[in-house]
Amino acid sequence: MRPLLFALTASALLTLPGCKVDTTGEAGRLTFAYRDADQLFTESLDSAIAAGTEALLQVQAADGDPVSQVDVAEIEDPSIARIARTDGAALFVEGLAPGTTRLRVKANGLEDRVTLTVAAADRISLTPLGDATQVFVGGTEPLNVRRTAGGRPLVGEAPVDGFVAEPAAAAARVEGPASRVLVRYDAVGDVAVGVDAPSLSRAVVPLD
Repeated sequence: MRPLLFALTASALLTLPGCKVDTTGEAGRLTFAYRDADQLFTESLDSAIAAGTEALLQVQAADGDPVSQVDVAEIEDPSIARIARTDGAALFVEGLAPGTTRLRVKANGLEDRVTLTVAAADRISLTPLGDATQVFVGGTEPLNVRRTAGGRPLVGEAPVDGFVAEPAAAAARVEGPASRVLVRYDAVGDVAVGVDAPSLSRAVVPLD
């Protein structure tokens, strides 16, 4: 029996980068971490937000106490980033233009500041959720959108419109979640898919 592509094992989860890394604020009172939309992985604030995307920034007290609500969230330079909305301890930060600015947050009666960086992505690629390389013909696969600048991964999510496949008839993009690219594989054989250019190779196998 061939392994199913979409089975994301516990070992795969543990080996993916960005697991539980927090950044402590300047005053040492609050900690901050970027999280993905599924709340599975975290990145420290050493990572930059991709301009034109929105990043989920989680706030917590430095002593480990949870934050139920952020009372104040202010960005010093609103030309670089802005707070799109808040949800409890989560701030949704939109990257507007490349640069660095500071964020002031008050929560749980504590105040702290942290530096945010926004960078322009120079490459957008598709990456798998698991580590298998085969898919079944007629099946669909949700793929992550990965943005990088100078080879360094960026945080933040935004829908992408582009999709290419080589051979063109071997795969197609179908309607799916905004944070993913959902691909249907239509022909047996090797296929490469991507956003602006092919970036991920797949071996499409028959169901039998």
